[in-house]
Amino acid sequence: MVYRSTKTKNWFCIDDTDDYLDLNTGIFYENDSPTPYVPKSFLQMECRSPLDRSIHDFAVACSQTLFTLEDCPAYLHQVERYAYAGKRVDLEGITKGNLSHYIMLLTSFRDLSTLDRDGIDMGYLQWKYEEGLRVELGARYKNITNPYYHYDALIETLISYEDEFANNQLHSLLKFFVKQKLYLASSDFIDTVVRQWITWKSKLNEPLTECPSHGLLIELAEARQRVNNNERAALDRLLEEHNNQKRLYFKNDQFIAFPLISCAAFHDEATQQENCIERMYMRDCANGKTHIVAVRSVAHISQSLITCEIDPKTHKIKNWLCAHNANDTNINSQKFKEEYQQYLYENVK
Repeated sequence: MVYRSTKTKNWFCIDDTDDYLDLNTGIFYENDSPTPYVPKSFLQMECRSPLDRSIHDFAVACSQTLFTLEDCPAYLHQVERYAYAGKRVDLEGITKGNLSHYIMLLTSFRDLSTLDRDGIDMGYLQWKYEEGLRVELGARYKNITNPYYHYDALIETLISYEDEFANNQLHSLLKFFVKQKLYLASSDFIDTVVRQWITWKSKLNEPLTECPSHGLLIELAEARQRVNNNERAALDRLLEEHNNQKRLYFKNDQFIAFPLISCAAFHDEATQQENCIERMYMRDCANGKTHIVAVRSVAHISQSLITCEIDPKTHKIKNWLCAHNANDTNINSQKFKEEYQQYLYENVK
């Protein structure tokens, strides 16, 4: 059976039934009672107008749990607005992950006559939005087509951040980078600098449009170093927390074992042993997934001898390797390994 529909005030009703959709809330009613599912009549309705088609697509999406109730009012408001302009909204390709961005795009267009399609989909909206933003940003720079002044590369890179920044913020960023004369650089260089600048300054929670007098590139390098220092400090705290355990420390007359509890300690061990613990094991240790222990001679405690890995759950020694990941063949250090393993088992928390 095919149903026809009528819109009355804030209700979208299925004719000759008591089924309807409250456009203010996104709640469906069946037999005049609210229902958590989509009535079949909405899935079998005849689509005679852009509004009919958009509501039908919305009903299908709701039956597939694409929408949550908080998304419905904002979306349905846009559906009505576009329907009055003779356009339907096409939900093909929309997911829960990009739904809010889709609604933002629908909302951003004030003059719907600029959209030359009847069926409005996300890809088209995104393209039109970026096209308008590109023109808006480029309007203030008359030399945008000059091959020596890469305003276009600067604008294209900034537009790629339109999900993260409002238009007025993009205007401020463009003005800032122009003031820094970044448009004189090559397109690839511009892209790299802008992306790194936004990444490092955002991580530091520092203003994106302020730069010390010593210049953009020096500040970029220093900002990256500040980020690295902050990350190393955070890693140091985690390494200390998860690895500075009394049971991991052990010694006899010849050898001593102690856990690596700082980034500097990992770097020193990796450098001396020429192994991969800094690159591949340090973050796992910081997260408590494993322990790395340095085994050294009591007589030469600053010189790396053996790098040891211990499973934090089983307390078993998983790896016991010399420099260059070579196997340990020394009788004395092998005996120390046995003693250390026994000690670990006896000192389980």
